[in-house]
Parts: sequence; C-alpha cells; structure tokens
Amino acid sequence: SKRGEAIDMTFDAQAGQAYYVVAQNRNSRTTGGYRASITTDLPPQPTPPPDPQPTPDPAPTPDPAPEDPSPGQSVSAEVIATQTGQVLRVLGTEQADVITVSQQAGTIMLDAAGVQSTYAGLFDSVVLYGFGGGDVIRTTYSLSLGATIFGGDGNDTIYDNSAVASAIHGQGGDDLIVSVGGGAESVSGGAGLDSFWLDTSDSVSDASASENSAGALHRISSFYQPWTNNAGDMDYVSMNIAGQDLRDPTTTSYATGYRNFSHLSLFADEPQYNDIRQGAIGDCYYLASLSSLADTDPQIIQQMITSLGDGTYAMRFHRNGSEVYLRLDGDLPTNSRGSLVYAKTGPDNELWVPLAEKAYAHFRYGQNSYASISGGWMTTVNREITGKLSHWRSTGGSTSSLAGYIRNELAAGHALTLGSYSSASSPVVGSHAYVIKSIDSAGYVTVFNPWGVDGRTWDSNYGDGLLKLSIDQIKSNFSATVSSLA
Repeated sequence: SKRGEAIDMTFDAQAGQAYYVVAQNRNSRTTGGYRASITTDLPPQPTPPPDPQPTPDPAPTPDPAPEDPSPGQSVSAEVIATQTGQVLRVLGTEQADVITVSQQAGTIMLDAAGVQSTYAGLFDSVVLYGFGGGDVIRTTYSLSLGATIFGGDGNDTIYDNSAVASAIHGQGGDDLIVSVGGGAESVSGGAGLDSFWLDTSDSVSDASASENSAGALHRISSFYQPWTNNAGDMDYVSMNIAGQDLRDPTTTSYATGYRNFSHLSLFADEPQYNDIRQGAIGDCYYLASLSSLADTDPQIIQQMITSLGDGTYAMRFHRNGSEVYLRLDGDLPTNSRGSLVYAKTGPDNELWVPLAEKAYAHFRYGQNSYASISGGWMTTVNREITGKLSHWRSTGGSTSSLAGYIRNELAAGHALTLGSYSSASSPVVGSHAYVIKSIDSAGYVTVFNPWGVDGRTWDSNYGDGLLKLSIDQIKSNFSATVSSLA
C-alpha cells in the first residue's frame, strides 16, 4: 500500500492456534516502521432452546395412618406408633364395657371386667374408646401418662383418677364424668344431660343451661375436713383420688364395727322414695327429706352424691350460700352379724341412703358422730341438701284449707313432709317424720313412713310403708308440714 495507508485484513481464527503476520515494502524490503492493531471479534452465541419443565422430585410417602378405630367383640388394646411416640389404644365394644387402665412402673395394665392384660414399653399416652353401651371407664391414680377418653354413645360413667392432665369426651348419652384431682383435664360432655364432677383446674367446654340448672356442674376446690386442716396429717382428706381409707364417724352402742360396702351400686336406677329404710338412729327428719326429694325431683338426689371411682364418694351440702363437698369411703356401721345398723340399702341394694346418712354424721354439727344426727326438723335438711328455702305450715285451720295447700304444693312439684305429735295415735307413730306422697279427689292423703313399713297395723300391706289418711287424721296427728321450694 502507499505510505501511511492502512490495510485491513480479516480472517477466521480458531481457539488454540498461533498466527503470524509478515510485513514488507514494495521493494521487498522488510525493514521500516510498521504498526499493527489486532482485534478479535467473537461470533454471536446462538440463543439456546428453552429448558424443558423439570420433573419435580416425588413427594415422600408418609407413614400409613392407623385405621379408624372400630369396636370389637371384646375389649382389646393395640400399640400405635406415632411421630411423638408409642400410643396404647384401647378399644371397647358396642356393649356395656367395664374398663380400667392402671400402671406399675413401665407396664400399663388393662382390666376389662376382670380380664387382665399387660403392655410393657415406653408409651407416650393412652387413648380409650368406649363406643356404644353404658360403659364404665376408669384410669387410676397410678397412671402417669396423659389419657384421651372417648365415651361414645350410651350413658357412660368416666372416672379419670390419673395424676396427669387428660382429655375426656363424653359424646352421646347422659354421662357422668368425674375428674377430681390429678392434672388439669379438658372435658366435653357432648349430647345429653351430663353430670360433671371436676376440680377447679379442669375446664369444661359445653356445659349446657340445662346442666347448670340441674346443678350438674360441680367444681371442687377442696374437700370438707372433718378431723384436721393439716395436709400432713393422716386424717386429712386429700384431693388425690387413690382409694384411701378415710376415717369414719363414731357410732352408738348399736354398732359393733364397720364393714365396706363399696362393691354395691350407688344407684341401681333412678332414686325412689322407698329406697329409704331407717335404722337404729332417730334421723327420721333427715331420711324423710331425702325420700320426699327422691319422689318429686330425683335429679336433686343424683346430683347430691357421686362415686369417685376408687371406692370413695363425694357428697354435696349447702351452707351459708356455698357448696360444701365431703369425701367418704364405703365403710358403714354394722352389728355383730355384719348387717347395717343405721339406714339400710334400697330394694335393689342401692348404697346412696346409708352413705348420705354417714356424710351427715360428719357434717351436721361437725361432731363426726351418728349420735349427733338424732332428732331434728326437715326445714334445715331441705336447705342443706338443695340450697333453697323451705316453707313450714301448721296443720291448723280448716280441713279444706289444709287439703288445698297440700294439693297445690304437690302440683307445683314441691317435696312435702309431715311431723307428728308425740301423742299421735295409731296408725301414726308419735314424734316422727313422714313423706306426703299424694292426695286424692276425696281429700285422702297417702303418706310414707321412712321406716319402710307402716309402723302400726293399718291396712293389708304392712311392708310398703304407705298409709292412707283422712285430712282429719292429718290434722289430729301431725303438727306441721314442710315444703321444699327447690
């Protein structure tokens, strides 16, 4: 090229190769001044095709969930592995099961109506399913695992006596749920008219207006202390429901000792007026009040006392506007033949009457004696049992006025009792309390003697305790009536 003229040269180069530039002038001389400027242009990169949608990693397969529980032909248990540990699952039947779960060291013991089995291992919790039927499900104070209890359908009785927090679901039916002592239980009754006996650390999620109105929600902060307020004393009544042998009231000379009757049912059926049979203590006023309330409002009696599930019982009284709860065991005074000395069991061996009498021996005057309950009037008893007032009315005045009063009180559903004169004539026993059962259109009044028998020969059925008396006989033999306004 001419002097000073630039020459452009373009060629394709490959990576990794060496290239040389030879320069000379027109006369083939290679000497002279040369200047070279070298640039490298990279070819444009092709646009890559879009990546295909990546295939996601498959989700991990979870552990198979346990099958939904279902009732069997007999009570059984199985071990279920969960993320938090092993669970012992107890499965009832559609019948009326009796299930008790207890613990000894690391072994869980299952008792199903006397059939026992054991399960050793490190369990996280216990789950119990009652399913259908009127089941009795109990966890004992020895159980140190949390329990979840499902009563299922039927009128179930659930005692959670364990020392740790549990969850209790009554579900269908009219259930009795007792969770006094132990941990802070979470309770739901489900459908039906349920009865709750709880301590103040427990919570209930669904107590209905009907249950509250029936006095069926019991909250116990502590038990009445008959003997001592020192929690370290052997006679202190504990909130731990562990089958303790509780000190009994003193007896009269008619009794030779005590015998335990806790194997009997508290209620065989709904309380009845004739569950009452007075024994060798003068507490007719107390037993007549119980009998009349059982006749007109058995729910009051059923909410007055309950089994705690360990052979002991809780009894509610009212005093100075507050509820007072006593705890007592199933020991009752007997004679040398082992028969009950004071109030007897009912026609179906119901235990509620002699236990209520024993509780009153502790509570009435705080004297812890059967002698202390001899003699009294029904007005005080009605208030102590129901928390409501009573109405005392003399039998004086006209026969029509007295008959109208009795008829109106019974129509209102009030429990009515009578107190007789000491000079009462046959067939009425003097200085004695009776229950007014009914009055007919002719004005004849049927009364019940809490002895359980007529007391004096009057009609062909001496053993039923019922007497049919005219209004004139009522006026001449009885001083007053007492009506419970509960």
